[in-house]
Amino acid sequence: MIKSGFQLSKRIKFAILLAALAAILLMIDYLGLDSRIKNALFSVSSPLQNILWEQGQKTNSFLETIREIGEIKKRSEELELKNQELKAEIARLNELKGENETLRKALNLGLEKEFQLLMANVTGKDPFSDVLLIDKGSDNGITVGSPVITPEKVLIGLVQEVFPGFSRVSLLSDKKSLVSAQVQAENEEIVGVAKGQGNFKIAFDLIPQDKKIRTGDLLVTTTLGNFFPKDLLIGEIVQVDESDVKPFQTAQVKTAFDIENLKALFVITDFKK
Repeated sequence: MIKSGFQLSKRIKFAILLAALAAILLMIDYLGLDSRIKNALFSVSSPLQNILWEQGQKTNSFLETIREIGEIKKRSEELELKNQELKAEIARLNELKGENETLRKALNLGLEKEFQLLMANVTGKDPFSDVLLIDKGSDNGITVGSPVITPEKVLIGLVQEVFPGFSRVSLLSDKKSLVSAQVQAENEEIVGVAKGQGNFKIAFDLIPQDKKIRTGDLLVTTTLGNFFPKDLLIGEIVQVDESDVKPFQTAQVKTAFDIENLKALFVITDFKK
């Protein structure tokens, strides 16, 4: 600690000495001394002048370096801000591109001719139930009970609860979900109920024993109850549970949508009943 103070004192003394020398040189320059005397004094002080010059150069160089570092930092911050703005713009353009592709699919299927639609984006999933969150709510005209579909005309579920800026959509696999459904067939009408089992599973129940259903059959909606438009795709039968004891057959159904890839959906705000 004493040594450090001693070194600091030496530096202060050196600085004072240099300042005094500079003052003396200025006085010599301005005093009306004989040129020979001036020459002798400047010759003697020349080494000290060199020291002063070098110290001044170092100080200027140090200050210039600080200034350059400040400018580099400022430019770096400006570039980082510009980079963030570009990323935000790219994200916005990608979102618009996705929405345009979704709308194009809907137009190709002629959905706008069958239903009144409102496009919505999936913003999350309820971790405790088969429920999705979408970014449209009562401020956008969404009402409870509205069917929700994909651009490919696949039924996702029903709007369960509505808030001003978002809504909760109960999936077909939700345990409270009951949908009148039928096997998509030309020559025979096989009607039953698609019941949510939870964990993205659906069962096709209440199928009469005299009806023949097979794995690979497609399940679609009916107009019974006027809750859903007709022929919205529900899923594919993957297993038939036959029983001679029960009055009805039951089948397991694989949903026609992939929960991980659901991004843009359509809420049907009105349809012909």
